[in-house]
Amino acid sequence: MNDATLLHNMEPDDLEKMFEAKAEKMIRYNPEKFYSVIIPASWVCHIHQISKATLQRWVEQDIIIPEPREKDGNLNFRLSEVLKFNVDAIKRKRNKQFIMNGHV
Repeated sequence: MNDATLLHNMEPDDLEKMFEAKAEKMIRYNPEKFYSVIIPASWVCHIHQISKATLQRWVEQDIIIPEPREKDGNLNFRLSEVLKFNVDAIKRKRNKQFIMNGHV
């Protein structure tokens, strides 16, 4: 009953701020809880919507670091690192370098 009274007495702006804070808290997560989960390269490509060629190039450039290769030679990655990886920042940096080098 106390919560209902509190909400009833809130100003609309305060109510909106409270909902925004609750929503932010709900979508915030801790990628580190997935540290022990190892995924194949194909999943990384799917999660970040990049091609296998792009992923391979980024691995060669040490932009993203895979786990030690399996006996079959396939690349695997820690899901916690994949979730923290900011593909948009890499693309922006690459596009900026492309423009700076006069390739427009």
